[in-house]
Amino acid sequence: MGVYDRIEVIKDKPVTKSPKTRPEYIYQIPLTFIPGLGSKTIDKLLNHFGTEMDILHKVSKDDIEAVIGNKAAENIIKARTGSVKIQEGGGRSIWSNKSLNKMFFLYFKLNTHYV
Repeated sequence: MGVYDRIEVIKDKPVTKSPKTRPEYIYQIPLTFIPGLGSKTIDKLLNHFGTEMDILHKVSKDDIEAVIGNKAAENIIKARTGSVKIQEGGGRSIWSNKSLNKMFFLYFKLNTHYV
């Protein structure tokens, strides 16, 4: 059974249930989508901390700030905590401090960033 088939099976159910063993869904924003982070800044982060996943989820704000400065570090932490809003079809100018509205992707690139 493929994804399409599974969607057809569950699409009319009034309530869907996930298995209790299913891990929590983690929303992620790639570094390249975060305002204030260009390719040079991202390369600097990757050279210092190793992987994008570590930067997005594990490295402390203080450590990030020591490498790239306060404003860019704050943007990474806002993306990490879901305190940004993204609207489809806009650009980087539409980010705000409001709660994360919706995401259209889950990013799993483990070792490098993409351009």
